[in-house]
Amino acid sequence: MTSILITGTLCFLLGLILGMFLTVLCQAGSERDNIYSSLTLIPIEAGEPRLDSHCLIQTEEDGDHLLLAEYADDGWTLIDYPHIREFTVKGWCYTPEPIREVDA
Repeated sequence: MTSILITGTLCFLLGLILGMFLTVLCQAGSERDNIYSSLTLIPIEAGEPRLDSHCLIQTEEDGDHLLLAEYADDGWTLIDYPHIREFTVKGWCYTPEPIREVDA
């Protein structure tokens, strides 16, 4: 009788710990997703970014994808596809600042 009680208690605790682990794992995933969902694209009609800035852009040709681009004097350049020059930008937003190491 005592061994059944101990086994039941251990199974309960193991299930509780596993449930807490899965909850934390799901929250971490949703926080990661929220980083990107909080970026708001600015319609190109509303204005253009600062010169020499890196942005995420949405093009008319590639409507569901965001591409990295640089905006300079000569217009937009796709970071990963610099040879492609013919595209129309629908919206843009600045890329987040990279993590900088702090000197201790």
